[in-house]
Amino acid sequence: MGRLVEWSRGEKSEWCSLERALDVLANRSTFLVLREAFYGARRFDAFTRGTGLTEASVAKRVRELVAAGLLTRQDYQEPGERTRQEYVLTESGRALFPAFVALQRWGDEFREDRPAVVELVHAGCGAPVDAVVRCTHAHDVTIDQVEARLRTP
Repeated sequence: MGRLVEWSRGEKSEWCSLERALDVLANRSTFLVLREAFYGARRFDAFTRGTGLTEASVAKRVRELVAAGLLTRQDYQEPGERTRQEYVLTESGRALFPAFVALQRWGDEFREDRPAVVELVHAGCGAPVDAVVRCTHAHDVTIDQVEARLRTP
């Protein structure tokens, strides 16, 4: 891959998109809450039940995901009940789905100490879902075919 190691422009955190993403996503409980949202959870109790995290942990992560623009709050009301809120993936949150798929597939393949229980499949044909790195001209790309370079203004 192209090298930017020798190049320095102040702190990398000022310009590194990966670091900016990790500021939001870099803890286990965040991805567990997102996993449940990808699986279709929308209500707080479903996030808590699905993740096995404490209510306090889920509440904190949901607040952070809402603040980061990955989830949004929507009101709902069961008949005869008070209005409550559910949490729905935003466009930004849905855009993380390929990263989620890639991490899950990596866990399936390289963490054999824990056998996979959930398989992601295409609802239309039943084939397993995979994450693929592709350029904007639709070529599949491997790590050896990627160059890291600075964007020109």
